[in-house]
Amino acid sequence: MRNTFLKKLDDLVKKVSDMGNTVDSVILDTINVIKTLDSNKASEIIESDSIINRMEHEIERDCLNIIALQQPIAGDLRNVTGCLKIITDIERIADHCTDICEILLSSKLSKESACINQVINIMENVYSMFKSVLIAFISKNVDDSVSICKLDDKIDLLFSDILLNICGVISKDSSEVMPEVDLIFIAKYAERIADHCTNIAEWIIYMETNQHPELN
Repeated sequence: MRNTFLKKLDDLVKKVSDMGNTVDSVILDTINVIKTLDSNKASEIIESDSIINRMEHEIERDCLNIIALQQPIAGDLRNVTGCLKIITDIERIADHCTDICEILLSSKLSKESACINQVINIMENVYSMFKSVLIAFISKNVDDSVSICKLDDKIDLLFSDILLNICGVISKDSSEVMPEVDLIFIAKYAERIADHCTNIAEWIIYMETNQHPELN
C-alpha cells in the first residue's frame, strides 16, 4: 500500500510539473506578443487559458482523492497540501498572461512606445524567476527557493522604475496617456506574477521543512 501511495504522490508531482511547463510556454509566448504585438497569438494565449484551468481542476481532484482515500499524515500531507496551493498560484500566473494579452488586443501600443522595452525586460526577469521556481519544485531545493523569494525585490524595483518613467513620458506628451497607461497595467501584472512565484517558493520551503515563511 505504501508503494501505491508513493506512486500517487509521484504522479501528482509530475502533473504539477506538467502544468508548470505549460504555463512556462504561455509566459514565453506572452513576452513574444509584447515584442511583436501579434494579435492572433494574443488571442491564442487567451483561448489556451481553459486548458490550464482543466489541468488545475484535475490536480485538485487528485489531491482531494489522496487526502480522502489515503489519509496521509505529516510530510506526505504537506506534499499534497503544497501541491494544492502551488497549482493555484500557477493558474493565477496563466490568468495574468491572459490579462496582458487582453490589454494588448485593445491597446494602441506600438513597438516604438517609450517604455515598452522596460516592460519586456521585467517580463523576461519574471519568466526567469518562474523557470527557476519550477526547477526548485522538482528538485525540492530549499536554498534555491529562498533565493527566488529574494528576487521579488528586484522585480519591485523594475516596476517602480517603469512607473516613474511612464509618468515622465505622460507629463511631456499627454497624447501618449492611454498607450503608456496600458504599459503600467502590463508591468503590474508582471509584478504580480513575481509575487505568485514567491508564493510557490514559500510552499516548496513548507513542503520540505514544515515551516511557511513570509518572504514576499
